Amino acid sequence: MKTSSQASFTVYGLIAVGFIAAQALLVYAQGHPLICTCGTIRLWVGDVSSAENSQQLTDWYTYTHILHGFLFYSVLWLVAPRTSAPRARDRTRSELGDR
Repeated sequence: MKTSSQASFTVYGLIAVGFIAAQALLVYAQGHPLICTCGTIRLWVGDVSSAENSQQLTDWYTYTHILHGFLFYSVLWLVAPRTSAPRARDRTRSELGDR
């Protein structure tokens, strides 16, 4: 039997997969290819000036995207430390009257 935290993790995972699938469908609907037109999928492309740049799984810009994510999270954590999204567990407890 799943605990509530495992169930919410599964739900959030499915929501994330749904968002990614929706984004991929929108990109495809706009006429963009889902993979590189070269026909191969590579883990790394090191040539910044190649036609495959930003078309494969990772490239030189991947690291700056990750770094910016950490920086934006850190700034938000410093600016608004008590701001958080409501959790399903908290809503459930308040609705049930903390049984």
